[in-house]
Amino acid sequence: MAGRTSVVEDEKRRNLAKKIERLIRQWDRPVQAAIQVSRKDKHLTQEIVAERMAWTIDIVSNIEKGRREITVQQFIVLAQQIGMDPEVMFRRVLKW
Repeated sequence: MAGRTSVVEDEKRRNLAKKIERLIRQWDRPVQAAIQVSRKDKHLTQEIVAERMAWTIDIVSNIEKGRREITVQQFIVLAQQIGMDPEVMFRRVLKW
């Protein structure tokens, strides 16, 4: 039964990730704004975020400007690296 529960939980996680990805694509500008505002609230530069994410500054800049998409997984890790709870950061997206 434990194996079945794991399969069900994995499916729930995949479905949730798909829903969030659809929302992110639909709400690109609010996502970009939430990332930029959250980063600035924590007094972090794009350079610091880039280092924490093992990205270039251009990647961070392009995400914030909407020139580059971000996956759900990247959004979650980025929120954590900024020092935000991913759910709290996503709530900022919903406010815009």
